[in-house]
Amino acid sequence: MGGALPDQKNLVVGLCVTGPDEYWALAVATLVSVKAHLDVAPSRILIATDQEENFGLLKQLRGVFGCELIQVAPRGFYSDLVPKMKGNYATYWKLDLFNALGDDEVLMYIDVDAFAIGKLNVSNIIEVLGDGEFHLAAVPSPRPVLERVAATRIRNPFDYFNAGVLFGVKDARYETSSIADAYEAIVKFDTLNVFWHDQDIFNYLFRGDTFKLPYAYNVHTGYLLNNFRAPYLVNGLASEDIDRNGKVAHVSGDFLLSRRYHPYKRQFALLIDTCISTLVSAGCLESVNWAGLRAALARLRDNATRTSIDYVLQCVGMRKRAFAAHYYCPSLKSTLRKVKWFVKLGRR
Repeated sequence: MGGALPDQKNLVVGLCVTGPDEYWALAVATLVSVKAHLDVAPSRILIATDQEENFGLLKQLRGVFGCELIQVAPRGFYSDLVPKMKGNYATYWKLDLFNALGDDEVLMYIDVDAFAIGKLNVSNIIEVLGDGEFHLAAVPSPRPVLERVAATRIRNPFDYFNAGVLFGVKDARYETSSIADAYEAIVKFDTLNVFWHDQDIFNYLFRGDTFKLPYAYNVHTGYLLNNFRAPYLVNGLASEDIDRNGKVAHVSGDFLLSRRYHPYKRQFALLIDTCISTLVSAGCLESVNWAGLRAALARLRDNATRTSIDYVLQCVGMRKRAFAAHYYCPSLKSTLRKVKWFVKLGRR
C-alpha cells in the first residue's frame, strides 16, 4: 500500500456535493477560495455527486477554476453497509474521490462548508506524502477523543482527526472490500454506531499512517466554540497562531446556510462577493443557464451580511457563563463593531 510517489506529482482538488442549489453555491465558493490561496495549480477537480445535471452546469464554469472538472460517480454499496448522515450517503463519497486518484496524484479534499482564508502551502504537504512514510495528512482534534479510541483502534485519543480537510494519495485501502472490512471492525467495539461516519472509517484505515497538519489547515468552528474554552487543551500561543495564520475555516453545523453568527462571517461575505464578481467578469452568470445558482449566491450573501439582536445576546450570554472561547464571545466593544459592520455591508 505504499512507496514514494513518482517525482512528478499532480495536485487534484476534490469535493462532494448533493442537494439544493445552496450546496452547489457553497461548492463554487469553496473552489474559488482554494484556487486563490493554493501555491500549486491543480491539474483537475474531482466532484463526487449523484446530480448529473447540476454537475454539467458546474462544468461550464471551468474557465473560472482554470482546470478540468470531472464527475466521480459514488459507489452504491454504502446503502447496504453504513448509516446515513443528514438523509444521504454523501459524506462517504470522499472515499470514492481518493479511490479515483492516479498513481502520480495527491488529492486535497475539502468540505463544501469550508473555505480557504490564508495561503495554502500544499507543496510542502505533497513533499511529505511523496516520501512514502505517510499516505494521508489531516488535522487532529484539539481534545482527546476518548469515545472513539476502541472503535477506531487509535493508540492515542489525540490522534483522532477531522475529515473535513484531507490530503492523500492513491491507496488500496479505498477499495470497496477494505472499507467494508473497516466498518465491520469498527462496529465490533462501537456503542455509537459509527457516530462520525466516514471520519471514523478514515481514522481506522489510516491509524498510525497520518501526518498531523497544523490546526490552521482546518479551523473547525465547532472546536472553537466548545473545546478551545479549556485552557489546558489549547493555550494562548495556539489561539494566537489560529488568529493570525488560519488557512482553512471549517464552519460546521450549516451555519453558512443561516444567519446565525460564526467567527468567519466577514470573510465569508467577502468571499461570496468575490464569487459573484468573478462569475460576472468571466461572463458565466449570463452564459450559463443556472438561475438557481445566482439566487443561492444571493441568499448566502444575505445570510452573511445581516445580523440581529441574537448575536448580541449570544455574546453577552456566553461571556457571562464563560461558556465559550473568545472567538464566540468577544468584548462588548468588539460586538458593537461587528454589528455596525454587518449593518453597513448589508446596505450595500
